Order: sequence, then structure tokens, then C-alpha cells
Amino acid sequence: MPPGRFSASVAGAMEADRKTTVVFADLIDATKLYGAGGDVAAHEALARCLEHLQGAVAPCGGRLVRESGDKVMVLIGTPDAAADAAVAMHTAVKQFPPAGKARPGLGVGFHYGNVINEANGVFGDTVNLASRLVELAANGQIITTEDTAKQLSSLYRACLRRLGPISIRGRSDEVAICELAWRTDEPETC
Repeated sequence: MPPGRFSASVAGAMEADRKTTVVFADLIDATKLYGAGGDVAAHEALARCLEHLQGAVAPCGGRLVRESGDKVMVLIGTPDAAADAAVAMHTAVKQFPPAGKARPGLGVGFHYGNVINEANGVFGDTVNLASRLVELAANGQIITTEDTAKQLSSLYRACLRRLGPISIRGRSDEVAICELAWRTDEPETC
């Protein structure tokens, strides 16, 4: 499958070349579940975790699209709704019971821009960039671009940490990124 293309049954959800926010969430250390609890238990735990993530994004207006066992894509209308969904997903994973002695973490990346939605998938530069952002996100982090951060409401802009420009695989130019500080249990957060 080409980079930035996630097959999905979201045909008709958005028009081609329409602006939306693409959120990627990565279940960090999900593979440890298989070693901790066995294949069947881990597979069931991940399926339940994905259901929790779906439940977390639905009230924010997000549509969760599953592509792999440890990485999901959410399509959502606005950057603020994406920030709401990212926080809700982190909260859902944090409350998810461990499978054996293991519990997956979560890293989230999102970007706002044009996407192309066809019957066989959602793709475009926005999808590619959001996918690369989640690769940068550590457990508990929400990463976005500075361009997307400018679209956030003042409530969320007050919670941003600028991380500076970085090189991103597949792009010729550097991309300025930010972290959305969302946890109240850490110093220097909202």
C-alpha cells in the first residue's frame, strides 16, 4: 500500500480534496501484550482497546479507521475536535485495564489540511504528514504541526510547547512542530 494511504470504508464521509484533520494514534508497546498474555488474550485486549478508542473519538465527531493492530487513523473536522479526541484517546488508554502485566501506551499526531477520500481509501499530503507525526510522539504525547496549531482555539494554543523545525522523512522542507500539553499531573502543562 502506498505511504499515506489507509484503506477505509469511509466512502461518502468527505468530499474529495476537502479540508479535515487527520489524527494518527499509535498503541506503543502493543506487541508486549502478546508476550505478556499470549496471542489470543493480546488480540482480544487490543480489539477492546480499539473499541475504547472508537468510543473516545465518537463524541468529538471523529471517525476511527482501523488499518493495523497498533496504529489507527481518525478523521475529524477541526483541529480543536482533533485535540479533544487526542485527549479523550489518551484518557481511554490510561483507564484501560492491563492485559497480564502489560498495558499499551499511546502517542498521537495530527495535522489539518486537504485530503482526498475515495472508496478505496483516504490519502494525500495531510495523511502522510499526520502519519509521520505519530512516529515522533512518545507515550503520552500529542504532536501537531505549527500550521495546525495556529488553527487551534486560544484554549489549546495556551497549552502548546513549540518543539521547533525538524526534518520529516519524505519531505524536502523542515516542518515546525508543537506538543499539546494535556496532562494536569505534569509540571508546565495546562
